Amino acid sequence: MSSVSLTLRSTGTDEGHRCGVNQLASFGDSLYSAGRDGTVRCWRVGEGSDPPTLEHTLDEHTDWVNGVVVLQRGFLASCSSDRTVRLWALPEAGNDQHVRSLTVGYHDDYVKAITYASERRFLATAGFDCSIYVWDPNRPHKPVAAAIDAHPDSIYAIDCNPQCSMLLTGSVDTDVSLRRASETLTLTLTLTLTLTLTLT
Repeated sequence: MSSVSLTLRSTGTDEGHRCGVNQLASFGDSLYSAGRDGTVRCWRVGEGSDPPTLEHTLDEHTDWVNGVVVLQRGFLASCSSDRTVRLWALPEAGNDQHVRSLTVGYHDDYVKAITYASERRFLATAGFDCSIYVWDPNRPHKPVAAAIDAHPDSIYAIDCNPQCSMLLTGSVDTDVSLRRASETLTLTLTLTLTLTLTLT
């Protein structure tokens, strides 16, 4: 069975999202909003009472953008109901070029939550497929770790510590689950992480 998702946009001149906003992230004087219109919008926050100005609209998702995280200045990751996890490299302010994304990986259903382990430089995602994936943005398309069927129902929230050794998830099954990396990773994936640590 195949499906088609369409993102409808108004033809007005308003710079804001056309539908609801699902998540916000900030870094310095930049604000990032993930919207149900399938876009991530990048704003420069003004000084004092000046309104924020729109710098970029990231529009390669084909369904709701459910989460956005900042990896470092100029680099974002997002997750969407189109089942993708995407990485974005933003051009300098004032550069109007179209921003392209790199697909880091896929889930089997909507990806509802994303977080970033700043010391390990890993992304962790979760969603309606009840699974948790840990991704290395430098090695896309194959997760470095996974917990399949981590909850009996959809996962809406995820967080981790900077080392990505502990993952915290929340689900509509009313559970909040804390997993240590050794409980989440298979033996093969644990060896992959050990090699990564040795090389860096």
